[in-house]
Amino acid sequence: MGPAGAGKTTLFNALTAGRGADGVGMVDVPDERLARLAGAVKPAKTTPAQVRVEDSPPGSRAQRVAFARQADVLLKAARCFGPDPDPAVELEELALDLVLADLTSVEKRLDTVGKEARAGKKDARAETEVLTAAKEHLDAGRQLRTMPLEPDQLALLHGVFPVTLKPEVYVANVDEAHLPDGGDAAAKVRKLADAERAPFIALSARLEAELTELEPGEQAEMRAGYGIDESGLGRIARPASPRCAPGRVSVTPSHPWPPRRSTLISRSTSSERR
Repeated sequence: MGPAGAGKTTLFNALTAGRGADGVGMVDVPDERLARLAGAVKPAKTTPAQVRVEDSPPGSRAQRVAFARQADVLLKAARCFGPDPDPAVELEELALDLVLADLTSVEKRLDTVGKEARAGKKDARAETEVLTAAKEHLDAGRQLRTMPLEPDQLALLHGVFPVTLKPEVYVANVDEAHLPDGGDAAAKVRKLADAERAPFIALSARLEAELTELEPGEQAEMRAGYGIDESGLGRIARPASPRCAPGRVSVTPSHPWPPRRSTLISRSTSSERR
Protein backbone atom coordinates (compact mmCIF):
# COMPACT_ATOMS: atom_id res chain seq x y z
CA MET A 1 0.00 0.00 0.00
CA GLY A 2 1.07 3.58 -0.36
CA PRO A 3 0.14 7.12 -1.38
CA ALA A 4 -1.18 7.80 -4.87
CA GLY A 5 1.63 7.82 -7.42
CA ALA A 6 4.04 5.82 -5.25
CA GLY A 7 4.24 3.05 -7.85
CA LYS A 8 2.72 0.36 -5.64
CA THR A 9 1.04 -1.39 -8.58
CA THR A 10 4.33 -1.42 -10.49
CA LEU A 11 5.92 -2.90 -7.36
CA PHE A 12 3.15 -5.51 -7.18
CA ASN A 13 3.78 -6.47 -10.82
CA ALA A 14 7.51 -6.70 -10.12
CA LEU A 15 7.04 -8.95 -7.08
CA THR A 16 4.60 -11.25 -8.86
CA ALA A 17 6.55 -11.16 -12.17
CA GLY A 18 3.36 -10.08 -13.89
CA ARG A 19 1.56 -13.28 -12.85
CA GLY A 20 -0.87 -11.64 -10.44
CA ALA A 21 -4.56 -11.39 -11.24
CA ASP A 22 -7.06 -8.87 -9.89
CA GLY A 23 -4.42 -7.46 -7.55
CA VAL A 24 -3.55 -10.82 -5.96
CA GLY A 25 -0.59 -13.10 -6.59
CA MET A 26 1.27 -15.99 -4.96
CA VAL A 27 5.06 -15.74 -5.12
CA ASP A 28 7.87 -18.12 -4.22
CA VAL A 29 10.13 -16.88 -1.44
CA PRO A 30 13.79 -16.93 -2.56
CA ASP A 31 15.77 -18.91 0.02
CA GLU A 32 19.36 -20.04 -0.45
CA ARG A 33 19.08 -22.31 2.60
CA LEU A 34 16.44 -24.47 0.93
CA ALA A 35 18.61 -24.74 -2.18
CA ARG A 36 21.59 -25.86 -0.09
CA LEU A 37 19.50 -28.43 1.76
CA ALA A 38 18.04 -29.75 -1.47
CA GLY A 39 21.54 -29.98 -2.93
CA ALA A 40 22.70 -32.06 0.02
CA VAL A 41 19.66 -34.37 0.20
CA LYS A 42 18.93 -34.62 -3.55
CA PRO A 43 15.13 -34.80 -3.20
CA ALA A 44 12.84 -35.65 -6.10
CA LYS A 45 11.04 -32.35 -5.68
CA THR A 46 11.69 -29.05 -3.95
CA THR A 47 8.79 -26.71 -3.18
CA PRO A 48 9.68 -23.24 -1.93
CA ALA A 49 7.61 -21.38 0.63
CA GLN A 50 5.09 -18.96 -0.82
CA VAL A 51 3.56 -15.69 0.27
CA ARG A 52 0.38 -14.03 -0.93
CA VAL A 53 0.89 -10.50 -2.23
CA GLU A 54 -2.01 -8.09 -2.67
CA ASP A 55 -2.13 -4.65 -4.28
CA SER A 56 -4.28 -2.26 -2.28
CA PRO A 57 -7.06 -0.90 -4.50
CA PRO A 58 -7.66 2.83 -4.85
CA GLY A 59 -10.45 4.15 -2.72
CA SER A 60 -11.45 5.99 0.42
CA ARG A 61 -9.60 6.02 3.75
CA ALA A 62 -12.05 3.44 5.07
CA GLN A 63 -11.27 1.13 2.14
CA ARG A 64 -7.52 1.50 2.68
CA VAL A 65 -7.90 0.71 6.36
CA ALA A 66 -10.09 -2.31 5.60
CA PHE A 67 -7.42 -3.59 3.20
CA ALA A 68 -4.70 -3.10 5.82
CA ARG A 69 -6.68 -4.99 8.46
CA GLN A 70 -6.65 -8.11 6.29
CA ALA A 71 -2.87 -8.09 5.79
CA ASP A 72 -0.29 -9.90 7.90
CA VAL A 73 2.50 -7.50 6.89
CA LEU A 74 2.19 -4.01 5.40
CA LEU A 75 4.52 -3.02 2.57
CA LYS A 76 4.50 0.77 2.54
CA ALA A 77 5.65 2.08 -0.82
CA ALA A 78 6.94 5.66 -0.99
CA ARG A 79 7.48 7.83 -4.07
CA CYS A 80 11.14 8.80 -4.16
CA PHE A 81 11.29 9.60 -7.88
CA GLY A 82 9.98 12.27 -10.20
CA PRO A 83 9.66 15.99 -9.48
CA ASP A 84 9.80 17.18 -5.86
CA PRO A 85 9.28 13.88 -4.03
CA ASP A 86 8.15 14.32 -0.44
CA PRO A 87 7.84 10.74 0.83
CA ALA A 88 7.98 11.55 4.54
CA VAL A 89 4.91 13.80 4.42
CA GLU A 90 2.96 11.35 2.23
CA LEU A 91 3.79 8.39 4.47
CA GLU A 92 2.90 10.33 7.61
CA GLU A 93 -0.50 11.13 6.09
CA LEU A 94 -1.01 7.43 5.37
CA ALA A 95 0.07 6.54 8.91
CA LEU A 96 -2.37 9.10 10.32
CA ASP A 97 -5.25 7.36 8.55
CA LEU A 98 -4.28 4.10 10.27
CA VAL A 99 -3.80 5.80 13.63
CA LEU A 100 -7.28 7.36 13.46
CA ALA A 101 -8.78 3.98 12.59
CA ASP A 102 -7.13 2.37 15.60
CA LEU A 103 -8.17 5.26 17.82
CA THR A 104 -11.80 4.71 16.86
CA SER A 105 -11.53 0.99 17.62
CA VAL A 106 -9.84 1.60 20.98
CA GLU A 107 -12.42 4.18 22.04
CA LYS A 108 -15.29 1.83 21.20
CA ARG A 109 -13.70 -0.99 23.16
CA LEU A 110 -12.96 1.33 26.08
CA ASP A 111 -16.62 2.22 26.31
CA THR A 112 -17.57 -1.46 26.44
CA VAL A 113 -14.85 -2.61 28.82
CA GLY A 114 -15.54 0.35 31.12
CA LYS A 115 -19.05 -0.99 31.67
CA GLU A 116 -17.62 -4.47 32.25
CA ALA A 117 -15.17 -3.10 34.83
CA ARG A 118 -17.97 -1.38 36.71
CA ALA A 119 -19.89 -4.64 36.68
CA GLY A 120 -16.93 -6.36 38.30
CA LYS A 121 -15.86 -8.51 35.33
CA LYS A 122 -12.51 -10.22 35.83
CA ASP A 123 -9.56 -8.72 33.88
CA ALA A 124 -11.65 -5.73 32.79
CA ARG A 125 -9.56 -3.36 34.90
CA ALA A 126 -6.30 -4.52 33.33
CA GLU A 127 -7.73 -4.16 29.83
CA THR A 128 -9.02 -0.69 30.68
CA GLU A 129 -5.55 0.40 31.76
CA VAL A 130 -3.95 -0.90 28.56
CA LEU A 131 -6.61 0.64 26.33
CA THR A 132 -6.35 3.97 28.11
CA ALA A 133 -2.59 4.04 27.57
CA ALA A 134 -3.10 3.06 23.94
CA LYS A 135 -5.63 5.86 23.47
CA GLU A 136 -3.17 8.42 24.83
CA HIS A 137 -0.47 7.07 22.50
CA LEU A 138 -2.77 7.24 19.47
CA ASP A 139 -4.08 10.68 20.47
CA ALA A 140 -0.49 11.89 20.14
CA GLY A 141 -0.48 10.67 16.52
CA ARG A 142 1.83 7.74 17.24
CA GLN A 143 1.39 4.20 15.94
CA LEU A 144 0.93 1.42 18.47
CA ARG A 145 4.02 -0.46 17.30
CA THR A 146 6.10 2.31 18.88
CA MET A 147 4.42 1.81 22.25
CA PRO A 148 6.35 -0.30 24.80
CA LEU A 149 4.12 -3.24 25.72
CA GLU A 150 4.51 -6.38 27.79
CA PRO A 151 3.28 -9.64 26.20
CA ASP A 152 0.14 -9.74 28.36
CA GLN A 153 -0.66 -6.12 27.45
CA LEU A 154 -0.12 -6.88 23.77
CA ALA A 155 -2.57 -9.78 24.01
CA LEU A 156 -5.22 -7.46 25.44
CA LEU A 157 -4.75 -5.00 22.58
CA HIS A 158 -5.10 -7.64 19.90
CA GLY A 159 -8.80 -7.78 20.72
CA VAL A 160 -9.38 -4.52 18.83
CA PHE A 161 -7.46 -5.77 15.76
CA PRO A 162 -5.14 -2.73 15.61
CA VAL A 163 -3.68 -1.93 12.19
CA THR A 164 -0.72 0.02 13.57
CA LEU A 165 0.55 -3.04 15.46
CA LYS A 166 1.05 -5.00 12.25
CA PRO A 167 4.62 -5.58 11.05
CA GLU A 168 5.60 -3.28 8.20
CA VAL A 169 8.33 -2.89 5.62
CA TYR A 170 9.17 0.52 4.15
CA VAL A 171 9.96 0.45 0.42
CA ALA A 172 11.50 3.55 -1.11
CA ASN A 173 10.64 3.43 -4.82
CA VAL A 174 13.49 5.35 -6.43
CA ASP A 175 14.79 6.28 -9.86
CA GLU A 176 17.40 3.90 -11.25
CA ALA A 177 19.97 6.70 -11.21
CA HIS A 178 19.84 6.75 -7.40
CA LEU A 179 20.49 3.06 -6.88
CA PRO A 180 21.62 1.32 -4.79
CA ASP A 181 21.17 3.65 -1.79
CA GLY A 182 18.19 5.63 -3.08
CA GLY A 183 19.36 9.21 -2.65
CA ASP A 184 18.10 11.98 -0.37
CA ALA A 185 14.40 11.14 -0.70
CA ALA A 186 14.99 7.52 0.28
CA ALA A 187 17.01 8.70 3.27
CA LYS A 188 13.85 10.37 4.61
CA VAL A 189 11.99 7.06 4.32
CA ARG A 190 14.83 5.26 6.08
CA LYS A 191 14.59 7.74 8.94
CA LEU A 192 10.88 6.94 9.38
CA ALA A 193 11.59 3.22 9.27
CA ASP A 194 14.41 3.51 11.81
CA ALA A 195 12.14 5.45 14.17
CA GLU A 196 9.70 2.53 14.13
CA ARG A 197 12.40 -0.15 14.07
CA ALA A 198 10.99 -1.36 10.76
CA PRO A 199 12.89 -2.84 7.79
CA PHE A 200 13.77 -0.45 4.97
CA ILE A 201 14.51 -1.23 1.32
CA ALA A 202 15.38 1.06 -1.58
CA LEU A 203 14.61 -0.21 -5.07
CA SER A 204 13.31 0.82 -8.46
CA ALA A 205 9.97 -0.93 -9.01
CA ARG A 206 10.13 -0.10 -12.72
CA LEU A 207 13.56 -1.70 -13.06
CA GLU A 208 12.51 -4.76 -11.05
CA ALA A 209 9.45 -5.20 -13.27
CA GLU A 210 11.60 -5.02 -16.40
CA LEU A 211 14.09 -7.52 -14.98
CA THR A 212 11.41 -10.18 -14.53
CA GLU A 213 11.31 -10.50 -18.32
CA LEU A 214 14.99 -11.51 -18.48
CA GLU A 215 16.77 -14.78 -17.82
CA PRO A 216 18.24 -15.18 -14.29
CA GLY A 217 21.79 -14.69 -15.52
CA GLU A 218 20.89 -11.50 -17.35
CA GLN A 219 19.00 -10.24 -14.31
CA ALA A 220 22.04 -10.76 -12.07
CA GLU A 221 24.32 -9.02 -14.56
CA MET A 222 22.07 -5.98 -14.87
CA ARG A 223 21.57 -5.72 -11.09
CA ALA A 224 25.33 -5.85 -10.60
CA GLY A 225 25.60 -2.82 -12.85
CA TYR A 226 23.47 -0.92 -10.33
CA GLY A 227 25.35 -2.25 -7.33
CA ILE A 228 22.54 -4.64 -6.35
CA ASP A 229 23.20 -8.26 -5.47
CA GLU A 230 19.65 -9.51 -4.81
CA SER A 231 16.21 -9.19 -6.35
CA GLY A 232 13.65 -6.81 -4.94
CA LEU A 233 11.48 -9.82 -4.09
CA GLY A 234 14.30 -11.42 -2.13
CA ARG A 235 15.05 -8.26 -0.17
CA ILE A 236 11.39 -7.68 0.66
CA ALA A 237 10.41 -11.29 1.37
CA ARG A 238 13.11 -11.86 3.98
CA PRO A 239 11.85 -9.27 6.51
CA ALA A 240 8.23 -9.60 5.40
CA SER A 241 7.95 -13.36 5.90
CA PRO A 242 10.07 -14.34 8.93
CA ARG A 243 8.23 -17.63 9.34
CA CYS A 244 9.16 -18.86 5.87
CA ALA A 245 12.20 -20.99 6.69
CA PRO A 246 13.71 -23.99 4.89
CA GLY A 247 12.03 -26.29 7.39
CA ARG A 248 12.40 -30.04 7.37
CA VAL A 249 13.79 -31.82 4.36
CA SER A 250 12.52 -35.27 3.46
CA VAL A 251 14.04 -37.44 0.80
CA THR A 252 11.08 -37.12 -1.51
CA PRO A 253 9.79 -34.52 -1.87
CA SER A 254 11.22 -31.59 0.10
CA HIS A 255 9.47 -28.37 0.99
CA PRO A 256 9.66 -25.78 3.76
CA TRP A 257 7.73 -26.31 6.96
CA PRO A 258 7.54 -23.00 8.83
CA PRO A 259 8.94 -23.69 12.32
CA ARG A 260 7.84 -22.05 15.52
CA ARG A 261 9.54 -18.70 16.08
CA SER A 262 11.50 -20.14 19.00
CA THR A 263 12.77 -23.16 17.04
CA LEU A 264 16.48 -23.26 16.23
CA ILE A 265 17.35 -23.64 12.56
CA SER A 266 19.42 -26.74 13.27
CA ARG A 267 16.38 -28.34 14.85
CA SER A 268 13.85 -27.10 12.30
CA THR A 269 15.85 -28.63 9.43
CA SER A 270 15.82 -32.08 10.99
CA SER A 271 14.85 -34.84 8.58
CA GLU A 272 12.34 -36.08 11.15
CA ARG A 273 9.07 -34.18 11.10
CA ARG A 274 7.72 -33.93 14.61
